[in-house]
Amino acid sequence: MADANPPVALSPAETQAAVEAAAVGKTLSPLPRLFVSSMLAGAFIAFGALFFCLVSSDAALPFAATRVLGGACFCLGLVLVICCGAELFTGNMLMVGAFGAGAVSWRAVLKNWALVWTGNLAGALLAVAVAFFAQVASMNGGGVGEAMVNVAAGKAVFDVPALFFKGVLCNVFVCLAVRIGFSARSIADKVVGVLLPITAFVACGFEHCVANMFFLPMGLLQNLLGAGAAGAVDPLAVLVNLAVVTLGNVSWAARTGFCSATAARPRSSGPAPAPARQRCGPLGALLSACAPGRSSRLRRSLCWQAHRTFPSWRKWAWAVQQGVQPVQCVAGRSSARTSSSESSRGLIRPVPVDAMAVPPPFFFSPSCRFGGGF
Repeated sequence: MADANPPVALSPAETQAAVEAAAVGKTLSPLPRLFVSSMLAGAFIAFGALFFCLVSSDAALPFAATRVLGGACFCLGLVLVICCGAELFTGNMLMVGAFGAGAVSWRAVLKNWALVWTGNLAGALLAVAVAFFAQVASMNGGGVGEAMVNVAAGKAVFDVPALFFKGVLCNVFVCLAVRIGFSARSIADKVVGVLLPITAFVACGFEHCVANMFFLPMGLLQNLLGAGAAGAVDPLAVLVNLAVVTLGNVSWAARTGFCSATAARPRSSGPAPAPARQRCGPLGALLSACAPGRSSRLRRSLCWQAHRTFPSWRKWAWAVQQGVQPVQCVAGRSSARTSSSESSRGLIRPVPVDAMAVPPPFFFSPSCRFGGGF
């Protein structure tokens, strides 16, 4: 039976298990669904960027107040990604931890990143078009349009090293915010946990490739329409920024995700018992992806087995959230169908049936709605 008073947040090991399980679901998600979810994430981040431009248009605010208040407003984007279940490219860097655990392959990770990046771009450009026809730039006597051009002009530069390392620092903060969101159990906790890291990277002027998918095209469009100084936004510099910042977001954030996974995954006291010439069923392979001490061979078998057992995956995710000890399947049988002799030999660790029958909350669904983002 689950604890009546669960902790207010998941432990680091439980958080890493949730991150790895979400990464598995992302690699198994149908491509059309993944692309639409990515478009939503691009639009959500664009909404936060639009909010930032509105705040930045007030020239009466001091510099530091503008940056901090604008950063807090920009948090809207990641809050929507996490709470509404969209796929954000920069948050998906945490999938590297699942690769380190043997749960997913590099091919699956890179395929996900490419599709999600493209979907984020499509969603951000769609948001640019909607904001343009809504004439948001004309607010504050055209001051919002001027702010859009100023933001884009500050980003559209050819200083490649600075752009790269700003991208590095940005996604360190983003990945930490996403991990905090994974560890939180309530919507309010997720919102509060996201607030400080995202406000910090925006206030410090770091570069986020998905946000720039809105900032740069919108600023370029407004500049072509007469806002700001003529030629303030160079189209070539826009492309350079997106390319370099994307590389910066990937490089160190992927390393951060791998190091976080290594530090958070608990060490086993000894080798786990494994019966010879026995095959784990799909649920067993899925559990082995996040259970410490399991063999890499079982973890690698996850990708081609887990797509048949999403319901079992949902049960496991609920068990993890409730702090119930996961099952190790033996010869493809779950604990409900395993003999008492197998249990007495230590080959399985049963899970209470009542706890497994309860449906999981939305952020542990097989579509990995907690994604974004993750």
